[in-house]
Amino acid sequence: MRLRSRKQTEKGAIEIVEEATHLLRSAPARTLTLYYLGALPFILGLLYYWADMSRSATARQHQAEAAMAVSFLFIWMKVCQSMFAQELKAQLGGYKPEPWTLARLIHAGAVQAAIQSTAFVVLPICLIATVPAGWAYAFYQNVTVAGGESTDARTVYEKAKDQAALWPMQNHLVLAMLLGFALFVYLNIAVAIILIPYLIKMLFGIESVFTQSWESLLNSTFFAIAAAATYLCVDPLVKAVYVLRCYYGDSLQSGADLKAGLERVSKAAPYGMQVLVLILAGCTFGATAAEGPEAGAAKTAELDQAITEVLDRREFSWRMPRDEAPPSKEEGLIGKFLKAVGNTVFGWIKTAVRWVKGLIESILPDADPMVPGSSSSSLLRSLTYVLIGASALALAILFWRHWKRRQRPKVVAPVPVASVVGDLKDENTLATQLPEDGWLSLASEMMQKGEYRLALRAYYLASLAHLAQRDLLVIVKSKSNREYERELRRRAKDKAELLSAFEENLAMFERVWYGRLTATQELLQHFTGNLKRMTVQR
Repeated sequence: MRLRSRKQTEKGAIEIVEEATHLLRSAPARTLTLYYLGALPFILGLLYYWADMSRSATARQHQAEAAMAVSFLFIWMKVCQSMFAQELKAQLGGYKPEPWTLARLIHAGAVQAAIQSTAFVVLPICLIATVPAGWAYAFYQNVTVAGGESTDARTVYEKAKDQAALWPMQNHLVLAMLLGFALFVYLNIAVAIILIPYLIKMLFGIESVFTQSWESLLNSTFFAIAAAATYLCVDPLVKAVYVLRCYYGDSLQSGADLKAGLERVSKAAPYGMQVLVLILAGCTFGATAAEGPEAGAAKTAELDQAITEVLDRREFSWRMPRDEAPPSKEEGLIGKFLKAVGNTVFGWIKTAVRWVKGLIESILPDADPMVPGSSSSSLLRSLTYVLIGASALALAILFWRHWKRRQRPKVVAPVPVASVVGDLKDENTLATQLPEDGWLSLASEMMQKGEYRLALRAYYLASLAHLAQRDLLVIVKSKSNREYERELRRRAKDKAELLSAFEENLAMFERVWYGRLTATQELLQHFTGNLKRMTVQR
């Protein structure tokens, strides 16, 4: 019986690609080494086989032996990719992968050879038919992922087939995104290969046949090398995507993702918090079971009513469509005045355009097909119009920037400190209600009174006000602390010291304000030390 439905666990294509990218970035060097330990020998062997078979005069004499060697390298690559996939899956589940013995490697190679060898026939046929191509490609990628979990070819086949049938829309959108990314990488690599001989000539003065004639570079070996390099760059991401798909597909029945999440929570939370969470979960489950379906329906109705009341509030009215006012039948005095001003301005613009046009026509006469050289005069006149338009646009942009620079910022009246003291406990209090110095003085007052928890809140709001003053954050009532953290990472990604200080202070603040950690004088001293690090970092 499935723990959750397919719709509950289906992720968007962009989300699954972003998660796969993060999974690759957080993978240890050992995991990527396993992938390239199999991929690099196969790619180099395939390129050598390609060049040898297309250029060597004695290629037919060792064609069978070379093809057999490439086949063995292909099977070895698939085995290494299965090991790579198992490492990523273990990283997702938070457990240690099983060691790879010699017997397990042999069984995995036999399974990959039995199933993956059919891809050279099945995939081209599916690509010609177009429709089943996505399912077939997902099937062979799933074989690579599942091949390291079982040594039975039938079990691997059934599991890969079931996984390929999951979430077809997500699969096809991901393939479209990865195909576009692969084309982009291929073009960059091809251009880089073409430019390398010219860079060598420019820097070291070494002449080659490619710099003498760049057409000699465009042969089948060139395109094969660019395709191989693209495969080495893009295929790890492809494998990570299908590892995630298989992981979430298995979680429909095993709940592996939920177990991994609970494991991470249990490691992060203290023992007392674990017991409290388990007790609360048991009480909630028992109360829900005792109430029955009628109570659940009543709670759903109450929840719908509460959501409706919240959406009817004034602060959410901007989301509602605006009522259009009926058009007035008669123009008022102000409307007539604005219309007259608009007509006058448009008249000035038309006069200026006619004057410029007459000036250009007097300098550059119209083209006459019977007069030699008149076509170049017409082209020059068109270029003149373009230059005049570009100059006018540049002057308008310069004038607008100068006007914006001369505008004085609005002076906001400071909020009295006494009115903010009572709001420190209110979650709706914003860092914009006081400047940074105001929050710091308020925090000092709370420290003297022994209100360490409120002092910590004031210091945190002072840090937000400081970051907003430096244009690193935009204070908005609807933003959460984690949204501020993500915004700061995006805007201050080159300020590592500032980021680490803010993240450490945010963790301390949330553990005190929303958790059970007690605010002490030592904790506040550590917090203010991080705040000084943030102000010093520029």
